[in-house]
Amino acid sequence: MILTAQDHNESIKIFLDRYCNQDAKPSYAVMLRGPWGSGKTWFIENYRKELEKRDKRVLYVSFFGISKISEIKDQFFAQIHPRLASQTAKRAWGITKSLIKGTIKIDLNGDGSDEGSWQISLPEIEKWASTEGAILVFDDLERSSMKIEDALGFINQFVEHDGYRVIILANESSQLSTPEIGFKKIKEKVIGRTFQIQPDADGAIQHFLTETSSRAGNEFLDKNKTQLLAIFNRAGYQNLRQLRQAIFDFCDLWDSLDKKQISTNEKFQKQLINDCITLSIEYRSGSLTSEDIGELGETNWSAYLELKSSSDQSVPEREKDKVLKRHGLEYAQPLALPPSAFREFFETGNLSVVSATDALRDSHLLADESTPAWRRLWYLRSLSNSDFEKLASETFAGMKSVKNFDLAELIHSAAILLNLSRIKLIRQSMRQIEIVALKSIKVAISKGAMKPPSQRELNELLRHGSAFGLGFTARDSIEFRKFINNAKAIITTARRSWIRRQITPWLAMLDTDVARWAKQIARNSEEQVWFSDDPVFHHVSALQFHRKFINLQVSEQELVQDSFTERFTHPNLYAEWLILELPFLVKLKGEMSKNSLLNRKTPRHLSHYTARAWFSPKLDEYISSLENFKNEISKKPGN
Repeated sequence: MILTAQDHNESIKIFLDRYCNQDAKPSYAVMLRGPWGSGKTWFIENYRKELEKRDKRVLYVSFFGISKISEIKDQFFAQIHPRLASQTAKRAWGITKSLIKGTIKIDLNGDGSDEGSWQISLPEIEKWASTEGAILVFDDLERSSMKIEDALGFINQFVEHDGYRVIILANESSQLSTPEIGFKKIKEKVIGRTFQIQPDADGAIQHFLTETSSRAGNEFLDKNKTQLLAIFNRAGYQNLRQLRQAIFDFCDLWDSLDKKQISTNEKFQKQLINDCITLSIEYRSGSLTSEDIGELGETNWSAYLELKSSSDQSVPEREKDKVLKRHGLEYAQPLALPPSAFREFFETGNLSVVSATDALRDSHLLADESTPAWRRLWYLRSLSNSDFEKLASETFAGMKSVKNFDLAELIHSAAILLNLSRIKLIRQSMRQIEIVALKSIKVAISKGAMKPPSQRELNELLRHGSAFGLGFTARDSIEFRKFINNAKAIITTARRSWIRRQITPWLAMLDTDVARWAKQIARNSEEQVWFSDDPVFHHVSALQFHRKFINLQVSEQELVQDSFTERFTHPNLYAEWLILELPFLVKLKGEMSKNSLLNRKTPRHLSHYTARAWFSPKLDEYISSLENFKNEISKKPGN
C-alpha cells in the first residue's frame, strides 16, 4: 500500500509524539529532510501549534544567515520573552544589569513613568532566558553561514549532555552533500532518525487559501481546489512555495481585471486559473522565461493539423518543449488571456489598465458577435465544424472590405486562410486569397483608409511574426513569405509616392521654419515626424537643397547638421534604406566643392563660409559611414 503525503506525514507526527513525550532522554536529534519548498517549515509550524496546545514549550531557530552562536541565543531569548527582546528593553537592561545586583527596572515604552515599566530580579531573568524543558527546532541547517560541524556541535550540547528533544530541518541534497563538508560523518554522532517530508499539497492549499481569504479571486480558487491540486501535481516539482506564490499571483492578476466581464463566466474563470497557476509555477521554477510565455501565442498551430508520416525523423525535444507538452501547450492552446498579457504580468507583477482592457477584449472566451471573425478563427481548436465554416467564410469576406481597415488584421486573416487552403480545409485557393488580400491593401491606400506605413513601422509589425499577442499562422511557410514580400512591395511603392508628394511642402520649410524641417528626419524627435524612417533624400535634388542650405543663417545650418548627424551616424540593419540616400550625399558634396572653388578667396556671406568649413567635412564622415555600411550589407549571405 502506498501512503498518501498526508498519511506519510501523519506517521512522522506519531513518531515525533513519542519522541517528544517519552520520559527517557532520547540522546539523539531527529532530522526532517526535503528539498526547498517541500513543506518542511509548514509541517513543523503546524506540529508546533499542536505541541503548544498540549502545553509543550517549543523554541524555533532558523540557521539562515547565522554566523555565530550568540545569534542563535538571541533568537531563543526573543522567543522566551519578546518584550525583553525589544530594542528599548535591551538598552535598559544593558545599562542597569552592570550597576545593580538585585532588581532591574526596565522602562519598556521609554516615557519615564511607572506605567509600562517592569521591575524584575536578575535570577528571574536567568530563569526566563533559560531553554530548560523546551523542544528545540532548528530550521535551514544547510543555509547557515557557520561551519556545519560548529552548528551540529552546538546542537549536540542540548542532545547529548542536557537530554533535549531536538528537531532539525534541512535540505540534505543541497550543499550538505558535498564531500568537503563531511556532513554524513558528523550527522551520525548527532542525528538518530531521519524522515523525508512529503509535500502535502492538499493541506497546503487549504492553508494558502486562508491567507488570501480577503482577496477578490479567492472564492474562485476555493471552488476549484481540485483543479489547483491537479495543476500542482502535473507540474511535478512538488514545491509548495511555488504553489503559494501561484495562488497569490492569481489573486493579483484577478485584481487587475474588470470583474463585470468575468465574474459570471465560469469557463473563463477555470481557464484563467489553469493558465495563471500553470505559468506561475513554471515561471517560478525557471523552466519558462517571460519571453517564452509571450511566445506562446506565436506557436505555429498549423503543426497541429499536419499529417505526420511514419518516416518522419524525430527532432530532439528541448526542455522548454517538454514543459509545454506536459501542460498541453505544445501547440497554440488557447489561453484565457493573450500570452502578451501574461508576459507583462509576470515581468511587472501587474497589468496596466490599457493592457487589461485589451486582454479581455482579445480573449476568445469572451468573444461575441463584435469580435472579428479572424480572431475567433485563430482559436481553431475551440471551434465546432459549423462555427469553423461560418468564420472561415466571414474572414475571407472581411478581407475584401476596407472599412475600418487594419493592416495587422489583414495579415492575420490572409495567414490563416493561406494555411487552411494549403491543407484543403477551405475551397478558396491560395492564389485567390493572395489576390484578394493584396487588392485590399491597394484599395485601402488609394481611398485613404490606410496611410502607407514607413519601413520601420512595417518591420516592427513583421519582426516578431505576431500582432495583438497572436502569432501569424504558418508564418514560416513559403506561401506566407511570398504574400508578405508582395505586400511589402505594394506598401513601399505607395509610401515612396506619398513621400514625393510631401517633399515640396517639406523643403519649403527650410525658408520658414528650419527647426520643424529638421525634426522631420530626426529619429529621436518626440513629435510626429514624416521621414525619420524613409529614404526621402533619394527623391530630393542635391542642387536645390544646396542652394537653400548655403543661404541659411549659421544657427539654422547647425540645426540641419545636427539632424544629419542623427540620421547618418551609425546606420544599422533596420535602416538599410539609408543606402538609397548615399547618392544624394555624394552629389551634395560635389555641389559644396563647386561652391568652394568659386568662393575660395572671397566668400560672399558668413553662411557660405560655414557651409564650406563646417558642414562639408561632416558630409565626408556621413558618406564614409554609409559606404562602409553598404559594403557590410553586400557581404551578407544572399546578397
